[in-house]
Amino acid sequence: MGSVNEIRFKPISPKLYFLYEKHRYKILKGGRGSAKSWGVAEALIYFATNYKCRILCAREIQKSIQESAKRLLEDTIERYGLINDFEILKTIIRNPSTGSEIIFEGLKSNTNKIKSLEGIDICWAEEAETISEESWRVLIPTIRKPNSEIWVTFNPRYTIDPTWQMFVENQRPDSFVQTMNYFDNPMFPSDLQKEMEHDKAQDDALYRFIWLGEPMGEEYNTLIPARLIKESRDRKPFVIDEPLTAGLDVSRYGDDSSELVIRNGNTIAHEFSVKKLDNIDLAEWAIEHCLSNGVEKLVIDSTGTGSGVFDHLKHKYSNVIELVEFHGAYAPSDEKYRNLRVEVWDKMKTWIRESGKLSDSSGWDELSLITYYFDNSNKLCLESKEQMRRRGVSSPDKGDALSMTFYEKGSKSVVDSVRKGLFGR
Repeated sequence: MGSVNEIRFKPISPKLYFLYEKHRYKILKGGRGSAKSWGVAEALIYFATNYKCRILCAREIQKSIQESAKRLLEDTIERYGLINDFEILKTIIRNPSTGSEIIFEGLKSNTNKIKSLEGIDICWAEEAETISEESWRVLIPTIRKPNSEIWVTFNPRYTIDPTWQMFVENQRPDSFVQTMNYFDNPMFPSDLQKEMEHDKAQDDALYRFIWLGEPMGEEYNTLIPARLIKESRDRKPFVIDEPLTAGLDVSRYGDDSSELVIRNGNTIAHEFSVKKLDNIDLAEWAIEHCLSNGVEKLVIDSTGTGSGVFDHLKHKYSNVIELVEFHGAYAPSDEKYRNLRVEVWDKMKTWIRESGKLSDSSGWDELSLITYYFDNSNKLCLESKEQMRRRGVSSPDKGDALSMTFYEKGSKSVVDSVRKGLFGR
């Protein structure tokens, strides 16, 4: 990297100074609110401002540029008053004075493009807890320019995850591994402070996982390992004669998608996604897809706002398609499960493991992010969507939609408020 007139940055924490030193691998791990990404963004803009370098920002799944670190880097440029020094284009950031450029790529299902990348000086692998071993095997040899570096930031998930195994458990030569947590961040937000204190008082294990970045212990496990997802995708399914069944997961948050999945026995016949529709528009969108594709039964997530979608469909279309109301918090048909949502997810897992074929859609990778545990009554439980959100993991909306296609209407549908209150805790 060729140097020009140096503009100095002051890291937010002394623990970030190693980013400005020379190491092949710079590993930054820890819990939520620690400013890891903030610190890396500052360091990358420092190098792009003072040297000629080509920077790759990579993550396992990047469906759009909005899911990348581009916005964070733009904010860093603006914060340091460097907006006139950079060209911020739709998918790339350039510094004409130094000749530096920053590009953004997803690793999953993008193997050939990643392999063809040349001249990368710094690769930042962000949210690396979800990066697969396969992606690492492609990425690491790609970053082959002399003196190039690989920076890794992640909130540890499991000790068996590839990123933990490759960079922490079996530390590589010429690497620097740094742990950084919320108390290392002098600008730790007050709203996160309240969440942290609540978790610390209520659930020490959750506190240590979310806020201290400690990998999950043996009491937490992945319900559907990535290995099963890959095997399902590679499977040639046997054909069975079953009615087409659809599951509709209704989004509850602005950034979440409402997902419609149509299952034909052992295969996914169709999958559709949409955002920001009101209940009536969402109901009409879903029924149009179902009727045009020959669906005989539609199972609708009727928790919260989803009840309005179900009511509209029942009022207009109950005579042309079987409509089934689904409440994940309701009691299961088998008492070994905490609730109905856990039961249908476990049925979906069996389908994935034994006979079902998932499509190549990237949304199915999210199935491996949800964890299970056993409560004091030895009932199987799933972490809630809110718990996933709080540890920075995407809601498995597509998985919820597919799981509902395994719902048998005969399941119990009445529970008391106490049992509802237990859901997801």
